[in-house]
Amino acid sequence: MSMILHRRSLLIGMTLTVLPALAFGSAPVYGIKSPNRFPSLYYVSFKTSQELAAMSPEQSATSICPGLRPTDPKQAQKLATCLADNVGAINIGMLYLGKREIAVVKGLSDSSVSILANDPRVNSIQASMKVKKAASSPE
Repeated sequence: MSMILHRRSLLIGMTLTVLPALAFGSAPVYGIKSPNRFPSLYYVSFKTSQELAAMSPEQSATSICPGLRPTDPKQAQKLATCLADNVGAINIGMLYLGKREIAVVKGLSDSSVSILANDPRVNSIQASMKVKKAASSPE
């Protein structure tokens, strides 16, 4: 009888936790109070072009990186880098989930998260979570 080891696959990316979002600003923030979060590492999801187009100029006004809008992957990368620089953090990469651009930002404090959550171009913010490897089981 052969033994085949099974591993639980892990989805790495924007998996929202069941924890309630904290109301920091206009964008929900998920997992910030979780004991399983990686401190200072977050996924910042931007609004889509359609969502931004539906906003009035007053709703979309911002003083941080005002000329940048996440209308395509290149612009989303520029916006993520600019926003991170403005709050003392680092944009370490981008993820793409459907039409949504997601920045992986390292070095965010709770107050920096609050600043980003108040940016009208941000859809949501998710704390990165520690995942424990499941024990392998023989078949």
